Amino acid sequence: MKRTVLVAIMVIAIVAGVVAYASALSDNGTVAITARVNPAIQMTIGTPSFDFGSLNLGSVVTTTTDITVKSNKDWQFTAGAPVFTPDDGLFDAVLSEEYSSASGAILTRGVKSVDTTYTLDLSSDAAYSLDASPTAYQADYLYDAVQQ
Repeated sequence: MKRTVLVAIMVIAIVAGVVAYASALSDNGTVAITARVNPAIQMTIGTPSFDFGSLNLGSVVTTTTDITVKSNKDWQFTAGAPVFTPDDGLFDAVLSEEYSSASGAILTRGVKSVDTTYTLDLSSDAAYSLDASPTAYQADYLYDAVQQ
């Protein structure tokens, strides 16, 4: 009889183990996460204005600034023609600008800098045409960054 009880307990333990194992089975699944990023562009001009102050003829002065563009798409840099005040054709003869990227250039996405250099050259004969009045000459430059 002891043997029958012992065999019965073992059978019950085996059945319980099989049932427990069967209930411990698992399955798995996947979660897919997607997102679409909207186009974004931001342009910052390091130093948006300069004042060379009062200068003597014969002077050559240079200043620089950077134009930083953050864009998540390729973009085009464009430098518009400067607007001179007064618009008498005199100041533009002595003021020049240079860019590290050519106007019209297509630049790749990311954070990019376009270095700009402005040179006022009062050493040429053209500088003698400038009026020595208290009114300052001014040039306004417009820059565009357009996503492609």
